This record gives sequence, C-alpha cells and structure tokens, in this order.
Amino acid sequence: QKDQTIAKVIDTKNNGYGSACNLGAKNAKAKVLCFANPDTTITQGALEILLRTIEKENVGVCGPCLKTKDGENEPWSMGKDRSPWETIQNNIGIKKNKKPWENTQTKTTDWVSGAFLVTKKELFEKINGFDENLFLYFEDVDYCKRIRQRTNKIILHTPEAIVTHQGGTSMPDKQKKKKYYKQAQDYYFKKHYGQIQSTLFKVLRACTRLLRQKQTPLK
Repeated sequence: QKDQTIAKVIDTKNNGYGSACNLGAKNAKAKVLCFANPDTTITQGALEILLRTIEKENVGVCGPCLKTKDGENEPWSMGKDRSPWETIQNNIGIKKNKKPWENTQTKTTDWVSGAFLVTKKELFEKINGFDENLFLYFEDVDYCKRIRQRTNKIILHTPEAIVTHQGGTSMPDKQKKKKYYKQAQDYYFKKHYGQIQSTLFKVLRACTRLLRQKQTPLK
C-alpha cells in the first residue's frame, strides 16, 4: 500500500548533494526540513529531540551527535568556521584543533554536518537553500554561515540526539573525494574571504602539501 505521506522526487541529473537537497525541499510541504545521508541510522528518540530543538524561536539549524560505525564521535561533524589562515595554522601544527565534535552538551556552534541537518523550511527558503555551486562538501558550512550573517538565528549541536553515519558509501573513490573537497574549499574561501585570501591560501596549501606527503583533508 502506497504511503501518501511520502513523495518520491527524481532528478534526471546528478548536480550534487546541495542541488538534490534543494529539489527535495522545494517539493516538501512540512514546516521543518531534515536532510539525511542515505547511510545514516537514527537512534530511538533522536528525531523527536531534534524536532523539539528546531521548534525554538531562536534556533535556525540543529544537528545530532554523529557516530561512526565503530561508535566513535565522527570527526568534523560540527565545529568552528575557520578562515583560510586558521586552516593553514591548524594544518602545520601552529594552532591545533580542539576536537569540538567531542562535545557532550547542547551548545551553539558555527555549523553542523549536512549528513544529518534539521532546519526550518521558511528559513531555508529565505537563505536560498544550499549553494548549488558546491557539488559536494562545504554546503553545510556555507548554509550555516549565511544564516549567522543574515539572521539572528543560532546553530545548535544537540548531542543527546544520536545518529550513526556509515560514511564513504556514496563515494568510495578517495581520489575523487579529495578532488571535490579541494574544489569546494577553494570556492568557499573565495566566496566568503575574497580572491586575495583565497589565492594566498592555495599557495600556502600547496607548499604544506609538498612538505607533507601524507595528510588528512582540511576543514
């Protein structure tokens, strides 16, 4: 029997995660939007916690504690919006990251992961949704940044709500992931910090990568 509350929306072309989310949001009739990767599993009570949180007047976005398949807190599932210079500092070890994703209490943050993100539809439309120039990565950081810039709404990390994220299932090719990450990072920094800072960042990033043959992606 067909569930009348579920509508299937098919996009004929893969234009990226943000574009697909925008299409779904356009066809959604609810007041609250929940964007979730297909490899996420919601624990009992998590969605109810997030819905109660997003109903608060001053909250624009909320996200759960994302867990890996091994039960660890997923790195970079929320955090501080770092400038190009702060990113380089972290990469070369001058300013080490404090692992904000280990947070255990509900608190404001600069962004939460788009792997599982809850927001108000009215706000989503006001901010013009996800930037479709970002094919993959940084669409969540960019969306949250625009909310903080243009409204008085806050972004909340809600660790009481737990969602398991398998990770890497939609794109197992690591080289492709690095390519999309780099493209998104360059676009994001140019958009929000300007051409000069963006170009300087790319030069410094290239230098640090020459010095370090092995390193994890920056964020």
